[in-house]
Amino acid sequence: MSVHQESIKGQGAAGAIDEAPELEYSIVRQDSLAMFGAAVGGAILGMLLTLLVLAIVNNGTLRYSSGNRLDTVETAFNALSENVNTNTANLNTLGEQVTTDLATLSNQRQQELGEINSSLATLNVTRRQFDTFMGALSDAMSTMQGMTAEDATAPAAEAAPAQAVEAEAAPATTESAELAVPLIMSSADLPADELVVLPFVDANGNGQMDEGETNELGVTASLLGEGDHVVATLEATDAGITFEHLSAGSYQLVVEDTHGMTLLSADQTTIDIAADATEGQIV
Repeated sequence: MSVHQESIKGQGAAGAIDEAPELEYSIVRQDSLAMFGAAVGGAILGMLLTLLVLAIVNNGTLRYSSGNRLDTVETAFNALSENVNTNTANLNTLGEQVTTDLATLSNQRQQELGEINSSLATLNVTRRQFDTFMGALSDAMSTMQGMTAEDATAPAAEAAPAQAVEAEAAPATTESAELAVPLIMSSADLPADELVVLPFVDANGNGQMDEGETNELGVTASLLGEGDHVVATLEATDAGITFEHLSAGSYQLVVEDTHGMTLLSADQTTIDIAADATEGQIV
């Protein structure tokens, strides 16, 4: 009996020695769970304290902003959006206006360039007419200077009667000088079927169009054909009066309106255009 009890005690002591590590492990596990629970509780407590502080700061509510503040912000954003839309519309209008102005300026520039080109063309025509007139005048002067002294000077025996006749006809000569026949010259620069009339202001009174003397604008002249048929009535411009596409024949040139000026030559003259003519004429 005693031996069996001792054996049992011996077995109990041995079992106690085997269970000692399990008891130590259980103590560590319980400490870890306690620390984890303490951490979770601290986090929850901190969150609750944070919510409490926020409630105190926001006047007893946990909302971060009131409805009025949100409405105010929304109104401000709407106003800003309207301003942006308005500015965008203004910029679009300004862009359209700038485009329109640029197009208008471009059209005006093209019109001005067209007018300048037209003026240059008119000046070129005037210069050509003047050069033609000066060339014809130079040819006429050369022809007159080529006259021989024998043709220009009368014999002394005939001089006295001629002077007497000239003295008697002095009034008529003066009158005819005031109404001299217009000078008609041929020009190779003009077509054969073209007639140019150059009414000008004779500043030096020599009866010739010199350099510096210009055409008289506004003078009106008519060209009459057979049976006093009016071929054309034209008004003088910078290039004079130009009658074009004339058929061969005899014409009468008549000055209709002197534009307030006094004629120093006859107001009409005869123009003959030959069928085989190769040059135009200048009056």
